[in-house]
Amino acid sequence: MAGKPLKRRSIPWRGWNGSLRCTTKDNVGYVVAPKGGHAGWIGTEELIQSESHPQWDRSDVSDLTRGDVGGDFFVRKQYVATPETAVMRQCEAHYKDTLHTGYRIDAFFNGGSIPAGIGPRPFPDYQDTSDGELDAWGAKAISICKPDSKVANAAATLAELYHEGLPHLLGSAFWKSRTLSAKSAGGEYLNVEFGFKPLANDIAKFAYGVVYFDKVVRQMERDSGKVVRRRFNFPPIETTATTLWVDGTQPSLIPSSTICDTVFPNTNGRTYRTVTTVTRRWFSGAFTYFAPPSGAFGMLGQAKSILGLDLTPDMLWEITPWSWAVDWFSNAGSVISNYQSFVNDGLLMRYGYVMEHKTIMHTYYHVGPTGTCFGDAAYPATMQFVTETKRRRRANPFGFGLTMSGLSGRQKSILGALGLVRAK
Repeated sequence: MAGKPLKRRSIPWRGWNGSLRCTTKDNVGYVVAPKGGHAGWIGTEELIQSESHPQWDRSDVSDLTRGDVGGDFFVRKQYVATPETAVMRQCEAHYKDTLHTGYRIDAFFNGGSIPAGIGPRPFPDYQDTSDGELDAWGAKAISICKPDSKVANAAATLAELYHEGLPHLLGSAFWKSRTLSAKSAGGEYLNVEFGFKPLANDIAKFAYGVVYFDKVVRQMERDSGKVVRRRFNFPPIETTATTLWVDGTQPSLIPSSTICDTVFPNTNGRTYRTVTTVTRRWFSGAFTYFAPPSGAFGMLGQAKSILGLDLTPDMLWEITPWSWAVDWFSNAGSVISNYQSFVNDGLLMRYGYVMEHKTIMHTYYHVGPTGTCFGDAAYPATMQFVTETKRRRRANPFGFGLTMSGLSGRQKSILGALGLVRAK
């Protein structure tokens, strides 16, 4: 994505001015003294998108939201990475110009030397990553580094407790009558063969399940909204390709004169161009989960009291009505259903960002002889031209590529319960 820049500035690489002076004692009136320079290249930096919320990092802001100070961000720029001073050469040569004049030449050069074939706009083209592609990378990072879903784990645990408790509850409708029979039978009924011990065992196991079920739910409620921060770095992606750019050439000496060419024309110099692309992506986020309200569990106190007493027919007769067990069991089914419905929506992000830094570099360099009277003293500098983009994309609390308008009513209510709905 690239719209009209919010800000734009130039990044000039100012080039150079230089001089070349060639004289000879063979002819004191013979002077070659060109002066000139290179205009350089003008890079640019464009701020396409920028959003930040520094007020969200104040000391009086809850730790649940602290650290979420960013927003969508996109900047790109093109610049010359080679220092301006790196191209400058100061050299001299003393030789006989058999190719042109036959004079013995004294040549002095103070100027720049770069590979041949570099055009007026040598910067790589921008290769912007689409929003959809960044969202895909962000979703992949979340799948790798997100914490375990406590809501899903709790739902599974509660369901297991629920179904394990079912066999012990099936006879609850007869607990009262069985207890009355035990009370009427007196001590004789305490014999195992009359069934009191199995009855007491069923009731105790069910009561234990009630207490443990409650413990799991209460712990989830206490932990709801706590933050787990995670960061993930994808392995960098790097590609390199080199091509022959110009064959049979000399470096570009500026200023220059053919008087500085060697006796034999140079056909061995070459300019190569290497294209290097490096892409780094990473994710940073803060995860939390929301546990749905548990609701009332009926007569939990009676279940706890059962576990703390020796079961006798008289004690069981006092703990009435037995409808508390049925009421609790029916309510527990609703709680499990609520948890299961939150398996996907219960885990969300206080904040989440996927970042990308992409660098594309064109490197021009000379190979072979220079073909000038200065030899390797005038060997050209390697020139590097860079196109760079930096992006930061913000996630919705439920993932990347989502909008508030696309959230369900339950998702919006979760955001409200956790205080994640803010006016920007």
